[in-house]
Amino acid sequence: MKRFMLLMTVLLAAGCGSEVEAPSRPQPTANGLGPATSACPMPITFQLLDGWRGVRQTLKTRQGDVLCQVLVGPTMDSGSMRIYRVAGTTDPRAALEPLSEMLPGAENKTYQPVSVGSGAATELNYVVNWGDRLTKFRMLAVPYADGVAVLHIMGGSDPAAFDASTKAFEQAKSTLTLT
Repeated sequence: MKRFMLLMTVLLAAGCGSEVEAPSRPQPTANGLGPATSACPMPITFQLLDGWRGVRQTLKTRQGDVLCQVLVGPTMDSGSMRIYRVAGTTDPRAALEPLSEMLPGAENKTYQPVSVGSGAATELNYVVNWGDRLTKFRMLAVPYADGVAVLHIMGGSDPAAFDASTKAFEQAKSTLTLT
């Protein structure tokens, strides 16, 4: 029995063909929005992290059709992002201009070409001056075959909500593809 225990100790110490793997770090899991089977069917697809959810919208506005509202917390006050479909143009800047004019007082607009997984897009950053406070806004316009999909961060007057929304915006931007 002593020989057996000694042999087992030597084999275990030597590894005896078994590998000990370091425990992996838990990775955030993602869920997709955009495909026909998702909560928000859209012409684009992107990933959201756990705890974020898409709520399908069917609102028609002068600026475009609202397809989805992404909530990054339990309520809209926690941060949100709206996705529009703008028909009649495939020019990202032409789609962004009327959306940025929805609220009076938009200023300091900066348009920037960016690359997304599906190709070229245009990002717009601006603020709205409400008189007693400035509210930040961000948009990303992605052209597709029949129009432009626009991701729009809503309600940037609360810094925590804007930061949460920005995280969702960046996650969507980095995983975005055309459906």
